[in-house]
Amino acid sequence: MPYIPDALERFIGKKIEKYASAETAREMAMVAYQRALKLRKENDDIRMEYIIGIGLTCKLVKGEGERKGRKHEIYFASQSFLGSNSYSLKIKERFTREEEEKVASLLALYKIAELCDVHENDTFMKCIHERIEYSGDSHEEHAEVNEDTGKLLIDTLLSTEYEEKKSILLFNEKMERPSTYPKLILSASFYPCHKNHILMAEIASDKYHLPITFEMSLANVDKPPIDFISLDYRLKSLQKYMDNDFLDGMYLTNAPLFADKAILFPNSRFIIGSDTLNRLFNEDYYRENEDKYTLIEHFKKFNARFVVFQRKDIEPRVDEEILQICDIVPFEEYTDDGTSSTKIRIENRN
Repeated sequence: MPYIPDALERFIGKKIEKYASAETAREMAMVAYQRALKLRKENDDIRMEYIIGIGLTCKLVKGEGERKGRKHEIYFASQSFLGSNSYSLKIKERFTREEEEKVASLLALYKIAELCDVHENDTFMKCIHERIEYSGDSHEEHAEVNEDTGKLLIDTLLSTEYEEKKSILLFNEKMERPSTYPKLILSASFYPCHKNHILMAEIASDKYHLPITFEMSLANVDKPPIDFISLDYRLKSLQKYMDNDFLDGMYLTNAPLFADKAILFPNSRFIIGSDTLNRLFNEDYYRENEDKYTLIEHFKKFNARFVVFQRKDIEPRVDEEILQICDIVPFEEYTDDGTSSTKIRIENRN
């Protein structure tokens, strides 16, 4: 684990909220998995299920000057074709730095052995397990996916910018595809889905007399793909709303850019917030040799429009050209109360 913050952020490719956390360990494991997949391309005799990426991040004894009550933590994670694992250990005894490093090393060896199907009745494995259990309180999470989702993640990790993007239908099989009629699609990260997502969906459904389809991308523009533990959390936050009559299915894609979503779902209206609209026409997110005008023409080609809900304290940056492909929802039809997925995650963490 690189202890220099800049090194870890460069490794993962994003600004990190918390360096020692289960989420950061999973992001490290995802990057390691991607690197392992690229190495496998040089030797494709290696079976896909043998490829595993791991991450380990810790908060251990500092020594002199350490803040009183500071918790010592070890986070291990792994990512493979069909599964994500996360294991955290909160050290309960006061150990030396060397002893805590030893526990971290043993934990990594133990979890790697488990992933390689080394059985727990092995004497050495039992000894390691007892040492780990003695050292602190542990918490473990695991999520598995079907083969289609596993393949979509691999496509996400190995595809280049201009390769064809893909989608899979996760639930609500009544949905037909491709459809010839305009669709309403609510695209978001849903981390988690919350009441304002559903309110926007309901208002848009009433406005256009069409059901709403959810869409979420495993791929991100500026951070690692979504791991399966995080995916499970997001899908559960969505599924609890699926009984609403105006909601009609959920697609998982590897298309982080709306330029790609427009190709996957032609003749669609995409429901977005004003913050997403501003990112959409931010040149930092343009593809190679793209500008505002070529992007607008691309959306027109695939008959893509944007239903824009205004967010609290975020002014939509639009001009005459952008307005040609946008429907701005008036304030009197929707009032944003400031609820956001980020705020919900912070509240849950606290």
